[in-house]
Amino acid sequence: MNVQLNEFDTVMEQIGFGKVHCYVMLTLGLLQMLTIHETMGMGIIAPSAVCDLRMSLVQLSSITAAAFLGLVAFFLLLQMPESPKFLFMIGDTKQGLAVMDWISLKNTGRPLSSEQVLLMQRFQESTGMRRQKRANNLLQTMLNDAMPLFRKPYVGFYVGSCSVMFSLGLVANGLGIWFTAMRNRSNMRQDNKTELTLCRILFKTTTNDILDSEPDLLVACNDGFIGFNDSLILGLTYIILYNICWFMLFFLPRKAMFIAALVISSSCGFALIFVTGRWLQLFSFVLFIALPGVVISLLGGALLEFVPTFLRAKALCISLMWCRWGAVVGTTIVGIYVEKSCEMTILVIAIFPMLSASIEGFLPL
Repeated sequence: MNVQLNEFDTVMEQIGFGKVHCYVMLTLGLLQMLTIHETMGMGIIAPSAVCDLRMSLVQLSSITAAAFLGLVAFFLLLQMPESPKFLFMIGDTKQGLAVMDWISLKNTGRPLSSEQVLLMQRFQESTGMRRQKRANNLLQTMLNDAMPLFRKPYVGFYVGSCSVMFSLGLVANGLGIWFTAMRNRSNMRQDNKTELTLCRILFKTTTNDILDSEPDLLVACNDGFIGFNDSLILGLTYIILYNICWFMLFFLPRKAMFIAALVISSSCGFALIFVTGRWLQLFSFVLFIALPGVVISLLGGALLEFVPTFLRAKALCISLMWCRWGAVVGTTIVGIYVEKSCEMTILVIAIFPMLSASIEGFLPL
C-alpha cells in the first residue's frame, strides 16, 4: 500500500507548505472553536432545560450526550475543493489533477510540472487497480485502508493515543458539559457553605437551603445569572491555557508538557472532593476539565507527525471518534451517578487524567 501511495506523498512534499495549508488550518481552527462552543453552550443551556422541560438529571444526561453526536457544516468548507486523493481514488483523474494544480499554484505560484503530473497518473492507475478488485465491498475497502494504523510500526502508538483521547474526552467534555449546572446549583445555596465540600454543597441540602424558582420539581431550578459567570471564567481559562501551551512548545518538550498538564488536572480532580471555599473549588474544577481539553488539541497535532500522509486523515478521525465516545460515556456517567454518589463519581473521573499521563509516558511524543 505504501508503494502505491508514494507518488501522491512525493508530489505533496514537492509542493510544500503554503497558502492552502494556512486556509485549511484556519478552517479547522474555526471548526474546533465551534466544537468547544457547542460543548459549553449545552452546559449553559442545560440548567434552564431542567426547569423549562421538567427533566431529571438522567433525562438531561441523554440530551447532553446527544450533543456530541451531531455534524456541523461551515461556509468555509464549501469553498474548499474536494480532497485530490479522494478524487483519484474514485477515478476522477481530471478533477484530481485540477485540484493538485490549484494547490501547487496557491503554494508555489506555478502549476504542476510534467514529472509531477506523471507521478499523479501513476498513482491514479494503482488506485484504479485496487478499486476494481474491491468495488463490490466498500466496507472491506475502508477497513483495509485503516488497517495499517493497527499494524507495526504504528499499532502501539496509535492504540495508546486513542485510549488517551477517550479519557481526555470523558473528562474535558463529558464532565465539562455539567460544569455550569454544578456551579449554578452551588451558587443557589443560601446558607453558609464556607466549610462545605462541593458534593455537600450540591446534594447535602434541605428545602430551605436552595434558592429554587420551581419548588414543585424534584430537581432544583434557578435562572439567575451568577452561576454562569463561572462559565465565563472557564472560557477565559481555556484561552489563556491555549496561548501558554502554544508559547511553551517552543521551549519545552511536548511529552513533559502533556504529562505535567494531566497530572495537575488529576490532582485538581482529587482535590475537588475535599477542598472548601468558593474560589478554591472553582479553580480546582476549572483546571480539572480545562487542561485535558487543551491536551486534546495538542495531542491531535502530535499524532499527525508519527503517521505518513496517506494515513493522517484516518488517524485523526478515528482518534477524535474515540474522544467523542469518551464524552458520551462521561456525561452519561455523571448524569446517572453524581447525585447518588458524588464523591465516588468525581474520584473515578479524576483517575483518567493520571491514567492518560501514564500512557503518554510510553508514547514517542
